[in-house]
Amino acid sequence: MLSRMRLILTLFVLAALILAACSEDSTPEDTTQLPTAAATDGIADDSAETTPDAATDATPTPATEESEVDSAEPVPLDGPTTILHPENLSAGDPYAPELGNLGYDVEHYNIQLTLTPDLPFIQGVTTIDAVTTQSGLSQLSFDFIGFEDEIVTVNGTPVTSFRDGDKLIVNLPETVLADTELQIAIAYEGQPVNEPSIYAPFAESIGMTFREGSIFVLSEPDGSRYWFPNNDTPRDKATFTFDVTVPSGLSVAANGVLIDSETGVANAFADGSSGDRFVWQHDFPMATYLATVNVAEYELFEGELSNGVPTRDYIFPAYLDRYNASIGLVDDQMTWIENLLGPYPFEVYGHAAIDQSGAALETQTMVVMPAWGFREDVLMHEMAHMWMGNIVSLDSWADMWRNEGFATYFTEMWLAQGDDEALELSIEAMRQAVTDEPSGYPLNAPPPQELFGRDSYIKGAVVVHDLRQTLGDEAFFSGLRTYLERYAGGTATHEQFQSVMEEAGGIDLDAFFAEAFQ
Repeated sequence: MLSRMRLILTLFVLAALILAACSEDSTPEDTTQLPTAAATDGIADDSAETTPDAATDATPTPATEESEVDSAEPVPLDGPTTILHPENLSAGDPYAPELGNLGYDVEHYNIQLTLTPDLPFIQGVTTIDAVTTQSGLSQLSFDFIGFEDEIVTVNGTPVTSFRDGDKLIVNLPETVLADTELQIAIAYEGQPVNEPSIYAPFAESIGMTFREGSIFVLSEPDGSRYWFPNNDTPRDKATFTFDVTVPSGLSVAANGVLIDSETGVANAFADGSSGDRFVWQHDFPMATYLATVNVAEYELFEGELSNGVPTRDYIFPAYLDRYNASIGLVDDQMTWIENLLGPYPFEVYGHAAIDQSGAALETQTMVVMPAWGFREDVLMHEMAHMWMGNIVSLDSWADMWRNEGFATYFTEMWLAQGDDEALELSIEAMRQAVTDEPSGYPLNAPPPQELFGRDSYIKGAVVVHDLRQTLGDEAFFSGLRTYLERYAGGTATHEQFQSVMEEAGGIDLDAFFAEAFQ
């Protein structure tokens, strides 16, 4: 017996096979998307928070409900079951060699999801538009954990796939040359795997989390592979579309701009119940770990900052007091940091409340916030990441200090409000803390379990302050603006960052960083 989604996808594959058999052309001119299932930071805090009430009394039937239509399983296809390009199973970051893949460049993800907060189950179709970067490819690999028995097409042609550890291996219909455009559609369903990341052992799991009445996504650094297939490395950024159907009465908050919505979608779920559909689109390059989809019964607050950037905040009613007490700071914070680093780099800004007490995260354009996160320092920290970490991302996770150290330092600068003595006292307290209790590992090579450790934040901020003192304000901020302009939309290595700052200051920084990283 098949679920409703599986039945739809089975019929799709059968139709594609019939069409292929009737045509001599193996590669159609137009690519075809698989149908949707619907009818159509790391800052820790021990503070308790109020859990929102359940959003709906009635829960749609689980997606695993058997369809009334009894149908055969998908027609088996032939294809290799061994890895043909083992050299492509890593993006090449020596700090996290298990993450990412080579052989292609993703240009766009279209992620179609059907979700119910009270059921930890995902029905998804992820369509990946990619361009090959190598000739002679006959397989592609993606980062993907869980969700067995996926159905895959490439440019509309059904293909075989198999798993190798945490990789999904997709066999191409034919061997391709470099610069070949491919559209890979991957349909999947199941309960997401919940397990801690070696890089964030303080969290029970990362990726998509289901709560009573809500869903949220926190994926830094390797959690996106737990909820959609992707190239899970900042080295391969892409634009995103999120097409999400949820039970009626709930809202969806994701990256970018809400470009379409539809209420009362008939037969959205397996039991025939209706749902609401939301389509979000983000047209700026984004690393996969920054993608987020949040579902709840939200109150929406929309506005516009002084720089003309629209804002949208999705807030739980239980969080409104903290939200209202702090959100007025955002406009002044944005004006202040733009004066230091240049214009805000994206099309919109905002926050989504989440039912979680452990962390806020700088998910691009839509910062996810626990209740305690609505306070001055956290608002500033996460905003700073839009420049330091998002528009320019780390080429290696080993350099986490560059993300968290800068965000921490700019927060301290903001809190000091131009009082140099107050800033100096704050930094010296940080310096004393890391001196009195040294971590014992280099700042630019933390053990995996310490990626979000104290040094990445506190010692990182001390290094940033010392770099500013070494270069002087004019060279320091000019260098940062050049760095952000030069590498916008991509990643930068430490060597590239150091080179830009050396250009700005006219001095060699080898000795400075050698000492700083000890």
